[in-house]
Amino acid sequence: MLERHFVDIVKYREKILNQQNDEINNDIPFQKVYRSLLTSTIRQPFISAIFHLDGVPLGKSSKLTLWVLSCSILELPPYLRNRHSNMIVISMWVGVRQPIIKLWLRECVQNLKTLKSSGLSIRDGQKWFLYFVGIIGDCPALKLALNHIGNNGYYCCWFCKIEGIHIGKKRQYPFEKTPTMRSINSYINESKEAEVNGTNVNGHLDAAWAKTIWQQK
Repeated sequence: MLERHFVDIVKYREKILNQQNDEINNDIPFQKVYRSLLTSTIRQPFISAIFHLDGVPLGKSSKLTLWVLSCSILELPPYLRNRHSNMIVISMWVGVRQPIIKLWLRECVQNLKTLKSSGLSIRDGQKWFLYFVGIIGDCPALKLALNHIGNNGYYCCWFCKIEGIHIGKKRQYPFEKTPTMRSINSYINESKEAEVNGTNVNGHLDAAWAKTIWQQK
């Protein structure tokens, strides 16, 4: 896919580097996180990928669900990036229950880690480095990816630390004018504590499955 769209990637990278945003699609490479990656990354040139995780029932009469982990290349223009033919399928899981994320993706993470450190030889022996910048998914998918409590648990919010209370057989989350917000450091430290001690730490149940390959600022 990279060879097939080499010219498209090069042209769009030039637009990204020169901040030639058409202001129509408000694309990721023109936003704060990507710009920070662009200025802080020593290993150039690079391409970046964003993960997609989702589960789809295989039929009404069956409890089997197909889970797919895929990724897309951010240096492809959106009209090409979002085509099914350009979505890179990384791994699949089929089962009657949600996947055991560490078991499912353990070998996959090691391979991606190797790919990230070694880079890619694309055209005429050019070496491009690869970075993974994030993940997209619905609530059940992100819960798995982050190894976080579900959306009806205590401390279920991914942005703040509102605990929630149980009233009348319902979990409720009272409004707080100035809630304690999560940060990059709190995600790292609390998920590590949960991993080491095997306990729930403010909603973290374990370390995120891709902690060793996600690009951090």
